[in-house]
Amino acid sequence: MEVEFVAGEAGCHEAAALARVVRRALAAEPADSAELQLLEALRTAAEAHLARPEFAELTGAPPASADGSAENGWWRRLFGPSRREMRLSAQRIAALERAARAERSSFEALAETARVARERDVALARLVELERELEQAQRADGPQ
Repeated sequence: MEVEFVAGEAGCHEAAALARVVRRALAAEPADSAELQLLEALRTAAEAHLARPEFAELTGAPPASADGSAENGWWRRLFGPSRREMRLSAQRIAALERAARAERSSFEALAETARVARERDVALARLVELERELEQAQRADGPQ
């Protein structure tokens, strides 16, 4: 297996993050020999990259981010999204679908309100017209 790292200092930080992930996984006692073999190959690749001469001055710990994004980035690239990320993604998709349905319902309700308002205006106009006709009919019948 060949693992490629970004060039320069960023690659050094990636290799160090990979080494930390592998150490954590090895501390959790791998399930089988294939997993152990994969972890050893990853550790070897990370250590080989960190041993390069251009990284000799970078003996200090790489800057750690609060959310562990370096480890998360490696983990995600190697194994894909976690179950938690998949669950959150499904929840986001469901929330977006509910929001879309709510928006569609509100537009349909607005359209229905506008239709009812037009029908009311037509009915009121017809009522005024009928009242005028009634008045004219009463005037025509009244002087007799």
